[in-house]
Order: sequence, then C-alpha cells, then structure tokens
Amino acid sequence: MEFEFLVQDGVGAARAREVAGVRTIALKLRDALAASGASDALAQIAPIGGTSHEVDAVVRPIAESLGFTSQRKDLFADYPTRLRPDWFRTVGTSGILLEVERGKTLTNNMDLLNLWKCHICREAHHLFLVVPLKVQRTNGTESVYSRVVSRMHTFVMPENKVDVVSIAVLGYA
Repeated sequence: MEFEFLVQDGVGAARAREVAGVRTIALKLRDALAASGASDALAQIAPIGGTSHEVDAVVRPIAESLGFTSQRKDLFADYPTRLRPDWFRTVGTSGILLEVERGKTLTNNMDLLNLWKCHICREAHHLFLVVPLKVQRTNGTESVYSRVVSRMHTFVMPENKVDVVSIAVLGYA
C-alpha cells in the first residue's frame, strides 16, 4: 500500500489540528487496507476488467468502521448537479470525501472530478483517493498512483489554490 498525504501551504493553527486528525484517519485507512485480508482481496480483483465496485466492496467495511457513511445521494442533494461521492465523514467543522477508483482514474480524469467535488462541497475540505498503483490494459500497463499524486500535488501548490485543504492518495496493488 502506497501513501501520500498532501496539505495546502499556510494552513492556520486551528485548521492544522483538523489536518492532524484527518491524517490520523488516513493512516488508519492505509493500515487497514494494507492488512492481509484487505490487501489479498484487492490483489484478487481482475487485472483487466476489474471494477471500482469490486474495490468499494473491500473498502466498505473499513470505511464504515472509520465512521464514513455512503453518500451516493445525500451530500450534494442541494446542488444543481447530480454528484455522488462514494463516502463522507465529518471531522471537526469540515469533512472528508473518500473516493474509490479503479480503471477510469486517469482515462476519464476521475481523480480531477473527485478533487472538483471536494472543492465545491460545502461540508468537506479533505479528500481521500483510493487508486490502483497500476492498471493493466490490453495494450500495456498504466502507472496510476504516481500520476495521481503528481496531479494532486499541483493543487496544493501556493499559486494554485483550491478549497481542498488536504489530499490523501492511497495506492493499492
């Protein structure tokens, strides 16, 4: 299990305490996903044709044990768009969106869509992305995790402010 935790520069003292709590939750998620049962289940998902629903089935009990709730319909009910984040958890005066991805992470820019969802969400300023390290395609292997980390790093740079305070990227095999 790979792990990267990115934080906006210049986070104030009050928000820094919140970020520390969010990082603790991210580390608990990482450790639970790295445990043999979850790790083995993730490794069994088909290299070609595996779905985010299969990954979500592995993540679900762990997310729920960490206080996340499914938000496929509720969180963005007041927005004019039909956004459906996978999971949400309140933390401090904010919250965390937890998104689970598989094959379309980069090809459909799902990582960027998830960042945008968190950016416009009134209730969340922290984003957890669970993504594959690599995805096997019929024409080769695509490195996903490292590209997602690189893309997300762009949005915590001082000159590129978004309303997302922290981003945890968790890469599974």
